[in-house]
Amino acid sequence: MHAYLIANNIDVRVDCPLEVIPGLYLRRPAGEELECLRPLVSECCKGGMGWIAPYETQWVKEEPNTISYSLKSLEDPNEWKYWLLADESGGSKAHEFAEIVQIVNPVIELGPRIFTAKQRGDKTLFGHSSISHPIAERQWGFGGGDQGIADVLQEKELNQIRALHNQLDAISSEHKVILSSIKTFCEVCKLSKHANLRIVGIFSVIESLITHAPRLTETLDSISHQISGKMILLDRRFEETKNRPEVFGDVSDQKLWKKLYAYRSKVAHGQEPAFTGTLSVLGDHGTVHQFLFEKCQALLRYSIKEPQLVADLREC
Repeated sequence: MHAYLIANNIDVRVDCPLEVIPGLYLRRPAGEELECLRPLVSECCKGGMGWIAPYETQWVKEEPNTISYSLKSLEDPNEWKYWLLADESGGSKAHEFAEIVQIVNPVIELGPRIFTAKQRGDKTLFGHSSISHPIAERQWGFGGGDQGIADVLQEKELNQIRALHNQLDAISSEHKVILSSIKTFCEVCKLSKHANLRIVGIFSVIESLITHAPRLTETLDSISHQISGKMILLDRRFEETKNRPEVFGDVSDQKLWKKLYAYRSKVAHGQEPAFTGTLSVLGDHGTVHQFLFEKCQALLRYSIKEPQLVADLREC
Protein backbone atom coordinates (compact mmCIF):
# COMPACT_ATOMS: atom_id res chain seq x y z
CA MET A 1 0.00 0.00 0.00
CA HIS A 2 1.16 3.52 -0.62
CA ALA A 3 -0.18 6.82 0.66
CA TYR A 4 0.55 10.52 0.50
CA LEU A 5 0.85 12.82 3.46
CA ILE A 6 -1.29 15.93 2.98
CA ALA A 7 1.16 18.82 3.10
CA ASN A 8 -1.05 21.81 3.78
CA ASN A 9 -2.96 22.71 6.94
CA ILE A 10 -6.50 21.32 6.61
CA ASP A 11 -9.43 21.06 8.98
CA VAL A 12 -11.28 17.85 8.00
CA ARG A 13 -14.97 18.04 8.87
CA VAL A 14 -16.18 14.70 7.54
CA ASP A 15 -16.17 11.25 9.11
CA CYS A 16 -13.07 9.29 8.18
CA PRO A 17 -11.86 6.99 6.80
CA LEU A 18 -13.70 8.11 3.68
CA GLU A 19 -13.47 6.93 0.07
CA VAL A 20 -12.89 10.14 -1.88
CA ILE A 21 -12.81 8.56 -5.33
CA PRO A 22 -12.85 4.80 -6.03
CA GLY A 23 -9.84 3.21 -4.39
CA LEU A 24 -8.55 6.38 -2.70
CA TYR A 25 -9.22 6.95 0.99
CA LEU A 26 -8.81 9.97 3.26
CA ARG A 27 -7.83 8.81 6.75
CA ARG A 28 -5.58 9.36 9.71
CA PRO A 29 -2.33 7.38 9.83
CA ALA A 30 -2.30 4.20 11.89
CA GLY A 31 0.11 3.83 14.80
CA GLU A 32 3.06 2.38 12.88
CA GLU A 33 2.53 4.79 10.00
CA LEU A 34 2.55 7.72 12.39
CA GLU A 35 5.85 6.63 13.89
CA CYS A 36 7.27 6.54 10.37
CA LEU A 37 5.87 9.96 9.48
CA ARG A 38 7.03 11.98 12.47
CA PRO A 39 10.78 11.83 11.75
CA LEU A 40 10.05 12.30 8.05
CA VAL A 41 8.17 15.54 8.74
CA SER A 42 10.95 16.72 11.03
CA GLU A 43 13.43 16.19 8.20
CA CYS A 44 11.22 18.08 5.71
CA CYS A 45 11.03 21.06 8.06
CA LYS A 46 14.76 21.47 8.59
CA GLY A 47 15.90 24.97 7.83
CA GLY A 48 12.47 26.38 8.74
CA MET A 49 11.07 25.96 12.23
CA GLY A 50 12.20 22.37 12.17
CA TRP A 51 12.33 21.96 15.91
CA ILE A 52 8.52 22.22 16.01
CA ALA A 53 6.31 19.60 14.34
CA PRO A 54 3.72 21.62 12.37
CA TYR A 55 1.13 18.82 12.49
CA GLU A 56 1.26 18.79 16.27
CA THR A 57 0.73 22.49 16.84
CA GLN A 58 -1.96 25.10 16.39
CA TRP A 59 -1.62 28.80 15.68
CA VAL A 60 -3.73 30.84 18.11
CA LYS A 61 -4.44 34.54 17.89
CA GLU A 62 -2.93 36.36 20.85
CA GLU A 63 -5.70 38.97 20.88
CA PRO A 64 -8.97 39.30 18.96
CA ASN A 65 -8.85 41.52 15.87
CA THR A 66 -5.06 41.32 15.64
CA ILE A 67 -2.64 39.57 13.30
CA SER A 68 -0.38 38.35 16.10
CA TYR A 69 -0.27 34.60 16.64
CA SER A 70 1.37 32.31 19.14
CA LEU A 71 2.08 28.62 18.70
CA LYS A 72 0.28 26.12 20.91
CA SER A 73 1.34 22.48 21.20
CA LEU A 74 -1.43 19.91 20.78
CA GLU A 75 -0.89 17.41 23.58
CA ASP A 76 -3.68 15.05 22.52
CA PRO A 77 -2.60 12.91 19.50
CA ASN A 78 -6.25 12.81 18.42
CA GLU A 79 -5.95 16.53 17.67
CA TRP A 80 -2.84 16.17 15.53
CA LYS A 81 -3.28 17.16 11.89
CA TYR A 82 -1.64 14.28 10.09
CA TRP A 83 -3.86 13.17 7.20
CA LEU A 84 -3.17 10.57 4.55
CA LEU A 85 -4.57 9.88 1.11
CA ALA A 86 -4.17 6.13 0.86
CA ASP A 87 -4.31 4.49 -2.55
CA GLU A 88 -5.69 1.00 -2.06
CA SER A 89 -6.56 0.44 -5.71
CA GLY A 90 -3.09 -0.74 -6.71
CA GLY A 91 -3.19 1.78 -9.56
CA SER A 92 -2.58 5.48 -10.09
CA LYS A 93 -5.58 6.97 -8.32
CA ALA A 94 -3.42 9.25 -6.20
CA HIS A 95 -1.84 10.74 -9.34
CA GLU A 96 -5.29 11.47 -10.79
CA PHE A 97 -6.36 12.99 -7.49
CA ALA A 98 -3.20 15.12 -7.23
CA GLU A 99 -4.12 16.90 -10.46
CA ILE A 100 -7.79 17.44 -9.65
CA VAL A 101 -7.22 18.88 -6.17
CA GLN A 102 -4.99 21.65 -7.53
CA ILE A 103 -7.99 23.21 -9.26
CA VAL A 104 -10.45 23.14 -6.36
CA ASN A 105 -10.67 25.21 -3.20
CA PRO A 106 -9.27 24.46 -0.79
CA VAL A 107 -6.29 23.05 -2.63
CA ILE A 108 -5.17 19.75 -1.13
CA GLU A 109 -1.46 19.41 -1.65
CA LEU A 110 0.13 15.99 -1.54
CA GLY A 111 3.45 15.80 0.26
CA PRO A 112 5.89 12.90 0.64
CA ARG A 113 4.77 9.45 -0.39
CA ILE A 114 5.11 6.54 2.03
CA PHE A 115 5.11 2.84 1.24
CA THR A 116 4.20 -0.02 3.55
CA ALA A 117 4.52 -3.76 3.08
CA LYS A 118 3.72 -6.63 5.41
CA GLN A 119 6.45 -9.21 5.87
CA ARG A 120 6.45 -12.62 7.55
CA GLY A 121 5.63 -12.42 11.20
CA ASP A 122 3.39 -9.41 10.53
CA LYS A 123 6.37 -7.09 10.55
CA THR A 124 5.67 -3.91 8.58
CA LEU A 125 8.35 -2.34 6.40
CA PHE A 126 8.22 1.35 5.57
CA GLY A 127 9.72 3.43 2.81
CA HIS A 128 9.21 6.95 1.51
CA SER A 129 9.82 9.18 -1.49
CA SER A 130 12.07 12.23 -1.57
CA ILE A 131 11.83 14.35 1.57
CA SER A 132 12.65 17.61 -0.20
CA HIS A 133 9.17 19.03 0.21
CA PRO A 134 8.28 22.50 1.59
CA ILE A 135 5.93 21.22 4.30
CA ALA A 136 6.94 24.04 6.65
CA GLU A 137 5.94 26.63 4.04
CA ARG A 138 2.58 24.97 3.45
CA GLN A 139 1.79 24.49 7.13
CA TRP A 140 2.96 27.82 8.50
CA GLY A 141 1.93 30.10 5.69
CA PHE A 142 5.43 31.01 4.52
CA GLY A 143 4.14 30.62 0.97
CA GLY A 144 1.81 33.60 1.29
CA GLY A 145 -1.16 32.11 3.09
CA ASP A 146 -2.62 33.02 6.47
CA GLN A 147 -0.75 30.85 8.94
CA GLY A 148 -3.53 31.01 11.51
CA ILE A 149 -6.33 29.68 9.32
CA ALA A 150 -6.68 26.04 8.27
CA ASP A 151 -8.38 25.14 5.00
CA VAL A 152 -11.74 23.53 5.77
CA LEU A 153 -12.57 20.30 3.96
CA GLN A 154 -16.25 19.35 4.02
CA GLU A 155 -18.64 17.17 2.02
CA LYS A 156 -19.25 20.04 -0.44
CA GLU A 157 -15.60 20.13 -1.47
CA LEU A 158 -15.39 16.34 -1.71
CA ASN A 159 -18.47 16.24 -3.96
CA GLN A 160 -16.83 18.78 -6.25
CA ILE A 161 -13.70 16.63 -6.44
CA ARG A 162 -15.77 13.56 -7.34
CA ALA A 163 -17.70 15.45 -10.01
CA LEU A 164 -14.50 16.77 -11.61
CA HIS A 165 -12.98 13.30 -11.53
CA ASN A 166 -15.97 11.88 -13.42
CA GLN A 167 -16.02 14.76 -15.93
CA LEU A 168 -12.30 14.43 -16.54
CA ASP A 169 -12.70 10.72 -17.27
CA ALA A 170 -15.32 11.59 -19.89
CA ILE A 171 -13.18 14.09 -21.84
CA SER A 172 -12.46 12.79 -25.33
CA SER A 173 -9.01 12.57 -26.90
CA GLU A 174 -9.69 15.60 -29.12
CA HIS A 175 -9.44 17.80 -26.03
CA LYS A 176 -5.95 16.76 -24.97
CA VAL A 177 -5.01 20.42 -24.52
CA ILE A 178 -7.14 20.48 -21.37
CA LEU A 179 -5.29 17.51 -19.90
CA SER A 180 -1.90 19.01 -20.73
CA SER A 181 -2.97 22.38 -19.30
CA ILE A 182 -3.91 20.74 -16.00
CA LYS A 183 -0.50 19.04 -15.86
CA THR A 184 1.22 22.36 -16.59
CA PHE A 185 -0.79 24.05 -13.84
CA CYS A 186 0.30 21.35 -11.38
CA GLU A 187 3.94 21.97 -12.34
CA VAL A 188 3.46 25.71 -11.82
CA CYS A 189 2.00 25.03 -8.37
CA LYS A 190 5.29 23.47 -7.29
CA LEU A 191 6.92 26.90 -7.48
CA SER A 192 6.91 29.13 -4.42
CA LYS A 193 4.00 31.54 -4.28
CA HIS A 194 6.58 34.29 -3.96
CA ALA A 195 8.17 33.44 -7.33
CA ASN A 196 7.49 35.89 -10.16
CA LEU A 197 7.87 32.98 -12.57
CA ARG A 198 4.66 31.53 -11.12
CA ILE A 199 2.74 34.46 -12.69
CA VAL A 200 4.22 33.63 -16.10
CA GLY A 201 3.27 29.99 -15.61
CA ILE A 202 -0.34 30.78 -14.71
CA PHE A 203 -0.69 32.96 -17.80
CA SER A 204 0.80 30.17 -19.95
CA VAL A 205 -2.03 27.89 -18.80
CA ILE A 206 -4.66 30.53 -19.58
CA GLU A 207 -3.10 31.15 -23.01
CA SER A 208 -3.02 27.45 -23.86
CA LEU A 209 -6.73 27.10 -23.15
CA ILE A 210 -8.30 30.17 -24.74
CA THR A 211 -5.90 31.84 -27.19
CA HIS A 212 -4.63 31.14 -30.69
CA ALA A 213 -1.56 32.49 -32.44
CA PRO A 214 -2.28 36.15 -33.30
CA ARG A 215 -3.43 36.69 -36.86
CA LEU A 216 -1.21 39.41 -38.29
CA THR A 217 -4.02 40.67 -40.51
CA GLU A 218 -6.15 41.56 -37.48
CA THR A 219 -5.10 44.49 -35.29
CA LEU A 220 -7.24 43.36 -32.32
CA ASP A 221 -5.94 39.79 -32.17
CA SER A 222 -3.01 40.15 -29.78
CA ILE A 223 -2.65 37.67 -26.92
CA SER A 224 -3.36 40.46 -24.43
CA HIS A 225 -6.57 41.45 -26.26
CA GLN A 226 -7.71 37.82 -26.55
CA ILE A 227 -7.16 37.10 -22.87
CA SER A 228 -8.87 40.25 -21.63
CA GLY A 229 -11.95 39.76 -23.82
CA LYS A 230 -12.35 36.02 -23.35
CA MET A 231 -11.70 35.92 -19.61
CA ILE A 232 -14.34 38.62 -19.05
CA LEU A 233 -16.81 36.56 -21.09
CA LEU A 234 -16.01 33.31 -19.29
CA ASP A 235 -16.00 34.89 -15.85
CA ARG A 236 -19.74 35.40 -16.20
CA ARG A 237 -20.15 31.65 -16.72
CA PHE A 238 -17.97 30.41 -13.88
CA GLU A 239 -19.98 28.78 -11.10
CA GLU A 240 -17.99 30.45 -8.34
CA THR A 241 -16.68 33.97 -8.72
CA LYS A 242 -15.11 35.99 -5.95
CA ASN A 243 -15.20 39.74 -5.59
CA ARG A 244 -12.23 41.57 -7.03
CA PRO A 245 -9.65 42.75 -4.48
CA GLU A 246 -10.48 46.25 -3.28
CA VAL A 247 -7.05 47.49 -4.29
CA PHE A 248 -8.06 47.13 -7.96
CA GLY A 249 -10.50 49.98 -7.41
CA ASP A 250 -12.89 50.92 -10.22
CA VAL A 251 -10.56 50.11 -13.12
CA SER A 252 -12.54 48.28 -15.82
CA ASP A 253 -12.15 44.51 -16.24
CA GLN A 254 -10.72 45.06 -19.72
CA LYS A 255 -8.00 47.40 -18.47
CA LEU A 256 -7.32 45.22 -15.44
CA TRP A 257 -6.55 42.14 -17.52
CA LYS A 258 -4.29 44.16 -19.79
CA LYS A 259 -2.40 45.50 -16.78
CA LEU A 260 -2.06 41.97 -15.42
CA TYR A 261 -0.67 40.83 -18.76
CA ALA A 262 1.72 43.78 -18.81
CA TYR A 263 2.97 42.63 -15.39
CA ARG A 264 3.46 39.13 -16.79
CA SER A 265 5.39 40.53 -19.78
CA LYS A 266 7.79 42.43 -17.56
CA VAL A 267 8.60 39.25 -15.66
CA ALA A 268 8.92 37.18 -18.84
CA HIS A 269 11.40 39.68 -20.31
CA GLY A 270 13.62 39.74 -17.25
CA GLN A 271 12.46 43.04 -15.79
CA GLU A 272 11.81 43.53 -12.11
CA PRO A 273 8.14 44.56 -11.98
CA ALA A 274 7.37 47.52 -9.75
CA PHE A 275 3.87 48.31 -8.55
CA THR A 276 4.14 51.96 -9.50
CA GLY A 277 2.76 54.09 -12.28
CA THR A 278 0.32 52.22 -14.50
CA LEU A 279 0.76 49.03 -12.46
CA SER A 280 0.12 50.62 -9.06
CA VAL A 281 -3.53 49.56 -9.22
CA LEU A 282 -2.43 45.90 -8.97
CA GLY A 283 -1.27 46.39 -5.39
CA ASP A 284 1.42 43.77 -4.85
CA HIS A 285 2.62 40.35 -5.98
CA GLY A 286 0.50 38.46 -3.45
CA THR A 287 -2.71 40.13 -4.62
CA VAL A 288 -1.91 39.53 -8.27
CA HIS A 289 -0.99 35.91 -7.66
CA GLN A 290 -4.10 35.05 -5.65
CA PHE A 291 -6.41 36.69 -8.20
CA LEU A 292 -4.79 34.95 -11.20
CA PHE A 293 -4.51 31.62 -9.37
CA GLU A 294 -8.24 31.53 -8.59
CA LYS A 295 -9.22 32.65 -12.10
CA CYS A 296 -7.02 29.96 -13.64
CA GLN A 297 -8.53 27.33 -11.36
CA ALA A 298 -12.03 28.44 -12.39
CA LEU A 299 -11.05 28.35 -16.07
CA LEU A 300 -9.69 24.81 -15.76
CA ARG A 301 -12.83 23.62 -13.97
CA TYR A 302 -15.02 25.18 -16.65
CA SER A 303 -12.88 23.66 -19.42
CA ILE A 304 -13.47 20.20 -17.93
CA LYS A 305 -17.21 20.88 -17.76
CA GLU A 306 -17.54 22.52 -21.23
CA PRO A 307 -14.55 21.35 -23.28
CA GLN A 308 -16.06 21.99 -26.71
CA LEU A 309 -17.19 25.52 -25.87
CA VAL A 310 -13.69 26.42 -24.66
CA ALA A 311 -12.17 24.80 -27.75
CA ASP A 312 -14.42 26.88 -30.00
CA LEU A 313 -13.63 30.03 -28.07
CA ARG A 314 -9.91 29.37 -28.51
CA GLU A 315 -10.28 29.77 -32.26
CA CYS A 316 -12.32 33.00 -32.10
